[in-house]
Amino acid sequence: MSEFYRYFRENMDALGLAAPETLFANATTALATATALATQRKMLYQHWQQTA
Repeated sequence: MSEFYRYFRENMDALGLAAPETLFANATTALATATALATQRKMLYQHWQQTA
């Protein structure tokens, strides 16, 4: 297992997201991952705006 994948998986696990062995095991996993990351980004941005 590469060092990149080990850290990638650790971070994905911390976010509660799947970390497939290949970059994206299939289109469904890719879409779900992108949606979850976009949602987290939106929530963080909204939180930042409220605290600024």
